[in-house]
Amino acid sequence: MSSSIEYRLSATPEPYESAPMPEGLTSEQYKVFTEERAAMEEKYEEAIGAHDMWKTAKAKEAWLEKLKVDKEARAEKLKILQKEEEERKAAEEKRKEEERQAAILKEQQDAAEKKKKDDLKKEKEEKEAAKRLRKEQRKAEKAAKAVESGKGKGAEKNGKRRRPRFLLWRRTKRGNGLPSPPVWWRRAMGRVGLALARG
Repeated sequence: MSSSIEYRLSATPEPYESAPMPEGLTSEQYKVFTEERAAMEEKYEEAIGAHDMWKTAKAKEAWLEKLKVDKEARAEKLKILQKEEEERKAAEEKRKEEERQAAILKEQQDAAEKKKKDDLKKEKEEKEAAKRLRKEQRKAEKAAKAVESGKGKGAEKNGKRRRPRFLLWRRTKRGNGLPSPPVWWRRAMGRVGLALARG
């Protein structure tokens, strides 16, 4: 009287229950019954071992899958961090370039402003110099007119023309009682008066 046992692989295996001893067995039937029960118990132990191995394999598979997921997550996080670092460096380079361009622009503006001020200063100095020159020319013209008006008083004797007195200032030594002519007078008369004397 043999019988079979079914065992399903699952996370919660069904517990093994021994079959009850039938009554009225002969010694031969009892022997067969005990052998079959021992065989079933052995198969049950094998099934339990296989189930434990299956659970271990599943646990290992789940662990490996978790490691894979964690590794992929770390790789993705590292990729994100690298991208953020690259963006930060790019932003830093852009900021430095903008600062450099701003410094160059400011330097150019300062140079243009300085050149403008220098040009205005130079123009002002030229205007002042031209104004002084016109003033000296007017003074020289007045002096020349004064010389012309007094030309008859200083006529030459014996057919020779007398050198105007203001020209003697340049050759007069100190201590002769004559005043020292001003600078503008010496400059103007050195050109205008000498030309009149020679004329």
